[in-house]
Amino acid sequence: MQAYDIDTKRPLGKGSFGQVFRARHRESNQVVAIKRIRFDPLAVGIPGLGLREISNLRALSHKRVAKLIDAEFVPEGGVYLIMEFADMDLHRFIATIKRNHNGGSMPEPLAQRLSRQFFKGLAYLHENGIVHRDLKPGNILIDKKQSLKIADFGLSRIQTLPYTPVSRESSTLPYRPPEILLGASVHVGSYDVWSAGCIVAEMMRAGVHLFPGSRSHGVEAQLESIFKSLGTPDEVIWPHVNLLPGWKKIKFPMYKPKSALELFPGVSSDGMDFILTIRRALLHPWLNKHVPAWFPENLGQCYLRKPFPGRLKLADIQIPNDGPDARGKRRLDSRESGVGYYVYSRSSSGDKPDKKKPPKEKKKKGRKVDQADGPILEERSPSMDEAQIKALPLDERFKRAADYKSRGNSAYTQRNFELAVEMYTQAIAMSPRPDAVFYSNRAASLKLDPKYAKALNRRAAALEATGNLKDALRDFTALAIIDGFKNDTAASSVERVLAKLSTQQAEEILRNKEPRLPSTTFVGAYFAAFRPRPNVILPDYATEGDHQLLQAQEALDEGKFAKAWELVNAAFTSGLSEHWKEGLAEALNLRGTFKFLMGDTTSAKEDLLRSTQAWPDLVQSWVKIASVHMELNEAEEAFAAFETAIEKDRDFFFILTDYIKAADDYRHSSELDPTFVFSQIQLAVAQYKVMDLDACMSSFRKCQLDFPNRAEPYNYYGELLLDQQRFQEAIEKFDRAIEIESQKTVLPNPLPLVNKALALYQWKNDFITATELCREAMALDEECDAAVATLAQLSLQQGRVEEAIELFNKHATIARTEAELIQALSYKNASQAQLEFQKNYPDMVGQLTAMAQGMQAPF
Repeated sequence: MQAYDIDTKRPLGKGSFGQVFRARHRESNQVVAIKRIRFDPLAVGIPGLGLREISNLRALSHKRVAKLIDAEFVPEGGVYLIMEFADMDLHRFIATIKRNHNGGSMPEPLAQRLSRQFFKGLAYLHENGIVHRDLKPGNILIDKKQSLKIADFGLSRIQTLPYTPVSRESSTLPYRPPEILLGASVHVGSYDVWSAGCIVAEMMRAGVHLFPGSRSHGVEAQLESIFKSLGTPDEVIWPHVNLLPGWKKIKFPMYKPKSALELFPGVSSDGMDFILTIRRALLHPWLNKHVPAWFPENLGQCYLRKPFPGRLKLADIQIPNDGPDARGKRRLDSRESGVGYYVYSRSSSGDKPDKKKPPKEKKKKGRKVDQADGPILEERSPSMDEAQIKALPLDERFKRAADYKSRGNSAYTQRNFELAVEMYTQAIAMSPRPDAVFYSNRAASLKLDPKYAKALNRRAAALEATGNLKDALRDFTALAIIDGFKNDTAASSVERVLAKLSTQQAEEILRNKEPRLPSTTFVGAYFAAFRPRPNVILPDYATEGDHQLLQAQEALDEGKFAKAWELVNAAFTSGLSEHWKEGLAEALNLRGTFKFLMGDTTSAKEDLLRSTQAWPDLVQSWVKIASVHMELNEAEEAFAAFETAIEKDRDFFFILTDYIKAADDYRHSSELDPTFVFSQIQLAVAQYKVMDLDACMSSFRKCQLDFPNRAEPYNYYGELLLDQQRFQEAIEKFDRAIEIESQKTVLPNPLPLVNKALALYQWKNDFITATELCREAMALDEECDAAVATLAQLSLQQGRVEEAIELFNKHATIARTEAELIQALSYKNASQAQLEFQKNYPDMVGQLTAMAQGMQAPF
């Protein structure tokens, strides 16, 4: 572990087998978390739980699962797991929210957002056959962006078929499901679902356990806590519960179930389902009503495969018929399926459901293949593969192809176009040589039945294979919408083709793109981040180029960025005084800055390097060249440039992502120059990142008092309030920022208008006012990327697809980086595919509109 500086004085956490510490890599400066597991190599060897954790983590890669960076064994007996760092765990986060809300629970929209992230990570685990078995707030991490990650896989197990009993080590009592408490030895995905429900409940109950139990009384007290809330089960509501090992050991009174409103006071009623699969949870209204869903989910609501490939029906699980354990295993599965019925039956608030059975459907009589409602051939028998077809004699292939064509013609005349397309497809595959009639017949059938999924999928695949990505996206999108976004293969195909098409278009655009300045809002924000410095003092006998440099700096002060760019270039053309090194350094600094903002990073690097050579004491050039190095992934050179800047000016501080230390640096910076507003704002932001909300709010209040006529403190404060879902207070701050900006005659900032639009949309779904505010922002700066992107999403949400496409196209033209360009093109291409769907399938426009209204914009 010589590559890391480990802070052993303040452990981040403790477990049964080791401790977790904060550490920093000595070369890259990356902050990580290191879990140290100690063991006696001679006595017990490496603990099985440690090996299991390493093995399972190496197999996982998902943004909602804590990433294992490396694992290192030490000879004296120990293993170090090097993990990505997060600022705190969910337990501490809930406590912080409670403290900052005067004992209140987490705001419901925030809990919804975190729950959605949590269930996405859990769906990924189950999808890959892993049961965590130790989910609790202490094993869920939250980073500075309030992004959630599942951690600590020491107790995790890989799901197998047939299900096999596992060892008895299991989760903390308040999160352990009742079947495990009663001795079930087969642990499946429902184990994690129960724990997840308890965690979500804890978020909504200000950290109070849903089923508190008692450590001193153990399992018995935990079961009693569950039964007091959900009612005591019996054979009727939980089949085979009496077969669980612990059932007969403990006798409980027959408690009656409590209502959901009693268990979850203050939670909206659409969050009251008690038991769900992970997939259903992600599609549940409680998680989709307010929670942002980044593209491409807003197109298809949720692109998920089935959460557990191994979740088969009991009849499909192959359990050996012989042996003493066979019957026991079947009973275990049966008992565990009973717990779902038990919990589900307890989720009502007392009303009994209607127990009438649905009427049975009459079985259809046997049909011939060529009847209009008959099954297609491949549903009757498996299709032959290419090798089997080629093995047939030519005469047999011609005969079978003609037979398929005849069947297709019969289905076509009876208007069963789906079957017709399938028969013509079989004929094409069987025929020894291409037959134009087969293709034309299939095309005619598809035209008359454009919703035939299999033919759409084949055409889309062929279009993708031939490089016609735009039309392939059209067909895959249609297929996904027609199937109600239940076709996971089509959904993943949409995502794949969309990424390929958008990346291809972005590469073509960047090859031919002329350098251009970003929006005035973006450029102004960049220059405002640096303390103002006096303009150059012209030398004696100044040249025309010297005067143009001074004019460029004056234009910069007035916010005339295009004019400043033009003048600094003219200064080099006219020529600067030969021995005026300071002027040359300032000119190169300004030109290099503009090039960096326009995305010409290589040329910017050359100018800024020349600036440092011309006048090494110009600290700002060292800071900017460091930013260029970071953009080019040249970390070592970047840190060297920052160190040089610090050597040149001891009052200069480079702020790393260590927000605790950053807060001290910002505080020192504010003391050195109390007139610079951004040091005070960033101090408050750094305090917010480490969840020190009291200090953060105090810093913002001080900043507002110190700078009553500056809009930035109000706007930034509003953003943090919006992040906490405190909408009314956020809007008040945005209104004050808008009022101050409206009094400016030079470069009024449109961002408070955009932020207020976002707040009104998220709070009240007020599309009309939010749209007006975005248009007002664009009137101030027509190339404000935040305003353009937000207005595009609002237009899309309201069904104004053509308008949204124009705005996404505009966003693409002003995108500064390749990533921004690809994202804008992705939205544009997805919207165009949706528009084509509306034109090709007018009868489904109403259904598509209803789907769109049920989705949330990605902000």
